[in-house]
Amino acid sequence: MQKKEQFPGVSITISTYGQAKQIEEVVQKTLNQDYAKNKIEVIVIDDGSPDNTMEILKKFGKKIKVIQTHRKGRVQALNKTIKEAKFDFICLSAGDIFFESDFLKTIMPYFKSEKIAFVSPFSETAGNATVYRKKAFIEAGLFDLDFNTKGTGWRDDTD
Repeated sequence: MQKKEQFPGVSITISTYGQAKQIEEVVQKTLNQDYAKNKIEVIVIDDGSPDNTMEILKKFGKKIKVIQTHRKGRVQALNKTIKEAKFDFICLSAGDIFFESDFLKTIMPYFKSEKIAFVSPFSETAGNATVYRKKAFIEAGLFDLDFNTKGTGWRDDTD
């Protein structure tokens, strides 16, 4: 008898601002993961987009969770989604990242040890499409809000 594949739950957060042109495709590709559907939560946080991003997101209904903030910055938005994520693993992404359907099946097996806090498809820094253990983020105190206020821009991946 073959062993059944275990799927840990993953909350995929998509932060967006003014990305109405591609947000529908980004969300759809995220939802289309070849992964146990009951083990994926998609949270989109819109930071007060001036375009019709929110109208597009409403089309997805209960398939996604939508949070709206009003120009609080990406770092504060990400901290909010990390706190609200229901699963033990969190994938931080953005409104311009298009996932391949096998993304989660490819990256999640790397979490073989409890000592592994994150797995990134990037070689030097983390960034969009990086998967983290939620408890590691909480223990680290989340992202430093200075990345919103000290002129460092949107470089949360540096933190």
